[in-house]
Amino acid sequence: MAVDLNTYLSLGLSYKDDPTTGIKLPTSHMPWGSASHKRVTIGWDTKYSDPEDQLAGAGWTILYGPCHYDMTVAARLWFGTQGGSGHIGFWHAEVINGVDTRIATQEVTEWIVAPQETSHTHIVHNWKGWLPANQRLRVELDMWNVPDANPMRIVGGTVRGFYGRPDTGSTLPPPESGMWTTATGVKQLGDRRPTRADVRDN
Repeated sequence: MAVDLNTYLSLGLSYKDDPTTGIKLPTSHMPWGSASHKRVTIGWDTKYSDPEDQLAGAGWTILYGPCHYDMTVAARLWFGTQGGSGHIGFWHAEVINGVDTRIATQEVTEWIVAPQETSHTHIVHNWKGWLPANQRLRVELDMWNVPDANPMRIVGGTVRGFYGRPDTGSTLPPPESGMWTTATGVKQLGDRRPTRADVRDN
């Protein structure tokens, strides 16, 4: 049975005029998926339309399952070096035995940084998918081939789209506790806001 995507979601990450206050993207190193592959989950801080209050007290999770979704994500990046490449993607999380666990990673799209020394660029992608019950949907980025001493930073962004829930009478799961866990060598922050210490460490 088809599910109507009849609920509109619109979230944002407030723009940082000073790029040094943006979210630092650490440089990943091969092989893909190893401890040296470092992803950063975006913490959203602005609600434009969130009928189910899913971002309440949280920044990392944009949707709770079960639901079908059609979402477009845009991230604004600042970089101070030439070259580089990276990916943006959705990933599913679920609390299993008290641990915030990566369940699946959705399709990622590759971008190539423009050759300017210092500039801004955007990465935009659309996903359509299914989020099972008890899982949470998040957005992450990684960065490759950029010097560790001069990283890219996330300085703004938006999430916009529609979702619909199956007619099962299911309710939203409780929010995460904000615990620290480790997934593929990266510290994840549950659903609490990142601090400056977290940004430096990540």
